[in-house]
Amino acid sequence: MLSGESQTHDTPRKGATLTFLNPLVLFGLLAASIPILLHLFNLRKLKTIEFSTLSFLKELQKTKIRRLKIRQLLLLVLRTLLVIFVVMAFSRPTLKGGFSESARARTTAVFIVDDSYSMTSADAGGELLKQAKQAALRALEIFEDGDEVFLLKISDAVSHTAANEPAPFRNFEPLRSALNAIKPSFTHHKLEDALRVSARLLEASKNFNREVFVFSDFQSGLFSERASQVKENIFAPGVQLFLLPVGNREIRNLSVDAITIPNTILEPGKPFTLVAKVTNHTASEVKNTLASVFAANTRVAQKGISLGPHESANVELSVVPRTPGYFEGFVSLEDDDLEFDNRRFFTLYIPSAMNVLLVGNTSDLKYIRLAFATRAQSDSSLLTLTEVSPDRLTTSHINSADVIVLVDIRGVSSSHLERIRSVVEKGTGLMVFPGSSTTPQNAVSLSALRLPSLISVEGNPKTLSFLEFDKTDVRHPLFAGMFDEQNEQGRTSPGSARQKAIESPKVKVFVRFAASPAAQPVITLTNGAPFLLEQKVGGGKALLFAVAPHLEWSDFPVKGLFVPLLHRSLSYLVQDPSKIEPFLAGQDVVLRHIQSTGTRFTVRDPSTGETSHQAVVRGSDKTIHFSEAMIPGIYTVRAGSDVVRKFAVNVDPDESRTEKAEDPALQRAAETLGIDSPVVHTIKNVSQVEQVVRESRYGIELWKHMLIVALLVAVVEMFVARDTKRELAEYVPRAA
Repeated sequence: MLSGESQTHDTPRKGATLTFLNPLVLFGLLAASIPILLHLFNLRKLKTIEFSTLSFLKELQKTKIRRLKIRQLLLLVLRTLLVIFVVMAFSRPTLKGGFSESARARTTAVFIVDDSYSMTSADAGGELLKQAKQAALRALEIFEDGDEVFLLKISDAVSHTAANEPAPFRNFEPLRSALNAIKPSFTHHKLEDALRVSARLLEASKNFNREVFVFSDFQSGLFSERASQVKENIFAPGVQLFLLPVGNREIRNLSVDAITIPNTILEPGKPFTLVAKVTNHTASEVKNTLASVFAANTRVAQKGISLGPHESANVELSVVPRTPGYFEGFVSLEDDDLEFDNRRFFTLYIPSAMNVLLVGNTSDLKYIRLAFATRAQSDSSLLTLTEVSPDRLTTSHINSADVIVLVDIRGVSSSHLERIRSVVEKGTGLMVFPGSSTTPQNAVSLSALRLPSLISVEGNPKTLSFLEFDKTDVRHPLFAGMFDEQNEQGRTSPGSARQKAIESPKVKVFVRFAASPAAQPVITLTNGAPFLLEQKVGGGKALLFAVAPHLEWSDFPVKGLFVPLLHRSLSYLVQDPSKIEPFLAGQDVVLRHIQSTGTRFTVRDPSTGETSHQAVVRGSDKTIHFSEAMIPGIYTVRAGSDVVRKFAVNVDPDESRTEKAEDPALQRAAETLGIDSPVVHTIKNVSQVEQVVRESRYGIELWKHMLIVALLVAVVEMFVARDTKRELAEYVPRAA
């Protein structure tokens, strides 16, 4: 390449130029004059031919003589071109799409190594992560003294901010050691995250050549499914992007992507349904693979499944918790090419103790108090009742309750109502009954709780007419299993036609609630008015009854439904099994509403390592920020020796999408970041790294093309020379 000055990245690009990496060889073009000199020498050389008669000359045709001259000129041109192309090939001509720069311009590069767990699969070349590290070591051989290289693992992409950038390697021996030391990480980030960090690192560089190398399996989970609507130009002009894919076979992989639990009530000794989403990430069908649930390292449920190519299915597994407290475990699949996503962990909490706060007048709470008193004999969980009148209610009462039962909330101060709303939004259960003195004027109180307002009190306690239940949502968790009969084998049959009818009370007086899309009726009366409503309030739930819990409005308190319905309402309000916290490995974990008197906690990870944490206290609410959840499994939070929380950490489901990303996905990712296709180079064979990189730095070398043209010219010259000799032999006369 012709010498020139090294340019900074602010120098504007020009049109394409032709340069030479071995310009001294161009002096060999002087040899192109040799065929011309030989041709001129042959024209001056006269040859005497003896002949007996001049009649020979008459036989020569002028056109044939002209053709011989043309052939000789053609040979002259071909031989001259042959010398020119051979010399040009050895001078290594290079076509550069910009200005001419030094052949030894310094380079700043970023090596992005995909260290996610999809790289633990293998093909004929071995483990993909090992292949990626070997490719990076091979690419490192291109760099020389004065160059600088940043090493960026995709798992660390988000942790590197503008104020916390990695330092470049200028001594490559430590870089080789760092590459060899890379281990797979459960943390999953997108390639876009790593490219953003790379752009910041290269932006500060003043070196002429700026490059990004990506060593990855380029699985589809590495890219966002939807391109951003906002296009960005994160890279400065001239930055080259090299993609070095590893892995050349389809990976047989199934994964457990999510675990959910349909809305239900969890009770010891009673089964509940756990739903696992399983996905087949291969292009072939999978038949009769086994999905299992393990609790305390014991298989407690299993089910065979079959999945079509790239198909997902929800697998329902029935599980029976034996004791109250934390129920933890995992859903597992049979082994395949990747094991890291064959398990997904979960934790559930079945309250072993429950604090219930009863707020109301003593006469209104009579039947409710009696109903809850029977729970101790019918349930293994400990129930603590606290009864208080509205005028004696305190913030301490509200904060310590798991479920609050409000009966005739007249007299409850607005500040206490605000506090009740606040704790319900954080997960405390709420049960609301009207009282004997309830009127539509109480609507303002219910509005403060963000519940449907009362619009009327209807009916007459002295009348003989009454209302009954019309429609009951028997699929609601409040009624699940309550009325199921058993078959001959002793198993419940919820779909049985012999289901018992729900015994309806006789309702003479009820309150009518304002219609609200957030409130769902569970039981309605024969006039269409709701008897029981459910509404979500933030992270908690509220149940609203339309009758007062005494005999003046209805005979509901003495019906057989009253006691079991109140018991199940407590269990339903105090837990939310459908909400399994989706914590992912490598991401920050925020644990809110920690119930403990202290503020110092320890967190034990699945490898039994422990870290200490100070809770953030805001009022009575305690929050723990935990950023060390790097491996999947069950984490335990303790205050001293007491377990105050358990949570599960799992791998990001996108990491399981091991099918290769299609070109459109790569193109969308590049377009979103403003990367033009001419600067993106895919190198499928690592042995071509040096050639592709040098061409991007110095241009496209044309010596191969020149050599091919020289060979073609030589072949044409050989045929033309042979024909010319033959014609000369035909027309030159022999001596007489």
